[in-house]
Amino acid sequence: MTWTGTAGDNNWDTGGNWSTGSALTSADAVQINSGTVNLNHAATVSNLTLSGGTLVDSAAMTVSGLFSWTGGTLQGVNGQGSLTAAGGSTISGSLVTLDDGFTFINPAGQTVTWGSAGGNSVIQSPHPATFDNAGTLLLQGNTSMENSSTFNNSGIALQSSGGSSGFFDQDVNNSGT
Repeated sequence: MTWTGTAGDNNWDTGGNWSTGSALTSADAVQINSGTVNLNHAATVSNLTLSGGTLVDSAAMTVSGLFSWTGGTLQGVNGQGSLTAAGGSTISGSLVTLDDGFTFINPAGQTVTWGSAGGNSVIQSPHPATFDNAGTLLLQGNTSMENSSTFNNSGIALQSSGGSSGFFDQDVNNSGT
């Protein structure tokens, strides 16, 4: 199911904003390529691809399958909003944005693969946001997290050969490996 925004109200729950014309269920695989999508309650989807646009979330979203992030913004509201990648995730865009108090959560037992061999991948945070890793974070190529954000690692963070990672202008809390 792909976000179209056709209804014009930017509301996640309006069926007319989705390619099928109907509201989402937890079994749906979702794709957001452009536009602004507002979600103001807890929600679960089976898979989520964010390749552009902005997902504005003031509650807790769970992606039970794969979360693929190649572009666009995860944005909180008044310091609230989160996405738990319960089925693992890939972050492969050259520039993605984590903003306005949003928290990205990689839970224990899951893996985030961030970057690509020989490529550059940046997570920017113009306003405070948080990346929580309790699982495994595989860093490939050249990866960096920039600007006013917090990186919490209670899991495993591994850098592949042939690349480098940097965490600039942010807090890093590491109780993992």
